[in-house]
Amino acid sequence: AAASSRGDAVIEEMENAPLRAAATSVRRTAAQPFRFNPKVKKFGQHVLNGYNSCNNLKSDVKKALKLLADTTIQQEKTNECSYYPYPMYSAMADTAVASSTASLGAAKTGGGETSYATNNQVEGVDEADIVKSDGTFIYLGYGSDLIVTDLEGVTVTNITLPPPPNSTNTDYQPMPYGPVYRGLMKMWSPGPSTRTVQSLLLHKDIVTVIATYNDWQCDSALCGGVTNAFIYKFNPDEKNLTLLTQIDINGGYSNARSIGGFAHIATTASVDTWSFSQQLYRCNEEYKNMTSAQYEVAAFKIANATVAKHAEEIMKGMTWTQSTSASCKHVMQISSLTNQDSQVMSHQQDLSLYGGESILQNFVQLTSFDMGQEYLQKGFISSASGAFTNAYSPQMYATEDRLLLASNGYSYKTFSNGTSYYDEYTYLMSFNLSGAVATPNSVGKIPGYLNDQYSMDYFNGAYRIATTSSQRWATTYNSHTKYYSWEIVADSKSQVVVLEEQSSKLVTTGSVNDLGKGETIQSVRFFGDKGYVVTFRQVDPLYVIDFSAEKPKIASELKVTGFSDFMYPIKSGTFLLTVGNEADVNGTLTGMKISVFNVTDPSAPSEAEKYVVPFNSGSWASSDAQWDPHAFRYLDQSEKLIIPLYVSNWEHPENSFDGFVVYNIDLAAGITLSGNVSQIDSNDMQRFCWGNSYLPSRSMVFAGDLVTFKTHSIVSTDLSTMKRNWEKNLDEGRDNRNYDCNMYLY
Repeated sequence: AAASSRGDAVIEEMENAPLRAAATSVRRTAAQPFRFNPKVKKFGQHVLNGYNSCNNLKSDVKKALKLLADTTIQQEKTNECSYYPYPMYSAMADTAVASSTASLGAAKTGGGETSYATNNQVEGVDEADIVKSDGTFIYLGYGSDLIVTDLEGVTVTNITLPPPPNSTNTDYQPMPYGPVYRGLMKMWSPGPSTRTVQSLLLHKDIVTVIATYNDWQCDSALCGGVTNAFIYKFNPDEKNLTLLTQIDINGGYSNARSIGGFAHIATTASVDTWSFSQQLYRCNEEYKNMTSAQYEVAAFKIANATVAKHAEEIMKGMTWTQSTSASCKHVMQISSLTNQDSQVMSHQQDLSLYGGESILQNFVQLTSFDMGQEYLQKGFISSASGAFTNAYSPQMYATEDRLLLASNGYSYKTFSNGTSYYDEYTYLMSFNLSGAVATPNSVGKIPGYLNDQYSMDYFNGAYRIATTSSQRWATTYNSHTKYYSWEIVADSKSQVVVLEEQSSKLVTTGSVNDLGKGETIQSVRFFGDKGYVVTFRQVDPLYVIDFSAEKPKIASELKVTGFSDFMYPIKSGTFLLTVGNEADVNGTLTGMKISVFNVTDPSAPSEAEKYVVPFNSGSWASSDAQWDPHAFRYLDQSEKLIIPLYVSNWEHPENSFDGFVVYNIDLAAGITLSGNVSQIDSNDMQRFCWGNSYLPSRSMVFAGDLVTFKTHSIVSTDLSTMKRNWEKNLDEGRDNRNYDCNMYLY
């Protein structure tokens, strides 16, 4: 029988019995005394079944906590502790906390080109962003404000989000992740004062504002911030915004998609397992002067007495589970996130990177709702689905009818020669999207970890996913020393895997392996039946993958200096326009590079053109477009590239630059600079009273007028002449007499 079923009477009896050293081997197969020995199932198709009741979910949460207790007690029992004579305090009251390239809206209107849509990965799937437009008005989130302007920069209306609860609280509080056990650790944690807009979704005249705030007084064990969705209706005639409804979600914002007017918001909440495990730490005052065996008895008794309470606190964080009509059917079942169940894993603790906290590290929640006006007027209802993962912000990929979450995990392997190791694996969980409901649909796993969302794609009924497996270390048993030692057994490598859904399981049907040995993936782009993968260590191999046959294969490999961080297909996919870095033959970075690759013939790609902004001895250059695809804009008709550029020159600060650059992408004449937009004068950077609100780098084009957004300002420039039309300082009116002033944020 498991120790948890023996009851306090048995515990008391064993406490009074003579205590022996209980150094039980971690490889022992029998259940150990003073352990729960729970069985958390391995990752598999069963996780799709969800939970018939939320009580069943709570039961699995308790199992995961019991596994954490077993892991903690096993690891802590041999710790040696030193105690010092400064005052120690008892625990305070608990405060637990819980693919195709999408068109960029290009159209010829008036006197010039128009392009204002978000640079989305998948056509028909709109990605949330901080700046949106419907072609007539511009909507942007700035700090705690939603601002609506016309195309001339005139503010039509703006609203400030309501303050969060307890926004005026500035009392001393314990930190939100659990009780404070040492008086000297007491820290000041002010309550939140404002919400911060993270992203917007726009559907016709409905604006969904996604905002967050840090809830220092979170009353559950599933917390780490709160996400709010404020849904407004914009009236262009009366020029006002009306709040229709508000959704509150425990957890920090990850990302969001809008598909045909249906919104899907992903949030991630940290699970407070520390409040549970810290009470089992060997060096706590209550275990002072105990032997290892006595510690095991006392720690197990505490864990057994508190596990139910901590499970209840975690359930409170999933707010929708607290109603009498709650459904947990769309919550994937808790698993070990490995290829073995928890009882097998417990015998490998001396080699593992695994612990109970990995199972309950974070909870990813999908909140879905209909943004249609008629639906909102009838009565708003949202649905929730999700899963416990061991990654804080899993990568998300979505098409019009499916959504895929990719979470990091491990797979344990052993060999007959005594070698054993953990392999990096990405665990995949897909959801079917039907209107405003996301239903768990299939699961799978692939080797390695993803670089970003562009490493995933769906084409002709199959997923295509590119990953890198890191340099691998393994334990090898030395028969002479009788010890295990860590050794490098494999270098890094990358692969592209094709998976199909078969009976709720993602099954590998093809793969291309051993890409870029000793290198890591820098960027990926799939287009039709071709895929492009860039790896880097010293030079940049561009791999062209052919998916036209039954099995994928490498069509070609091109080695050039430097590497590409972001790839964008142009000319119907026959060329790739990329942004990245130039490097010398040794791999040392020498500049920010724009390249055009000719991939018309998949068997013979070439770097047709390149343009380098060089690094000098006293300067450095970079573009946000290298890591933020929403900062990238290409105009198909005029063949112009618009990206932000920041040049820092510490030897000659007057030569620094913060703004946008426009390049002509001419396959005959090459890449040439068309002009630049300085977002702000260097003198203004130093003398103005800036707030702490911030705009990421974005650009839009309306009838030949380029509108750029960066940091604290909006600037309009005539693309044909590169002359400034107007500019708008979002912090205008601030001064150091009435406001706290901050340095200029780049």
